[in-house]
Amino acid sequence: MSSCADFVTVLSSNKKAKVIGQETGGGYKGNTSGVMPEEAVNEFMSVTIPLQKYINYVDSMKNFDGRTIPNYIVKHTVDSWIEEEDLEIE
Repeated sequence: MSSCADFVTVLSSNKKAKVIGQETGGGYKGNTSGVMPEEAVNEFMSVTIPLQKYINYVDSMKNFDGRTIPNYIVKHTVDSWIEEEDLEIE
């Protein structure tokens, strides 16, 4: 999800593509992923700490909530999911 969101963000921010559909699931300005070692806190809990940070060179004044918002928003309904309609293509 992170790499796909980064790709869409860079294309959208640099006006190389129009985004159709729903907002991306990953971060607009980048993400922390990659190598993430896991350490046990106790027998019931563990923590992972990302050791890498990826930053997208994009307009920092856009998308404060952290996702890429599409140029054309498409909202599915229960019926469209049941009928397996591809509303983005339509």
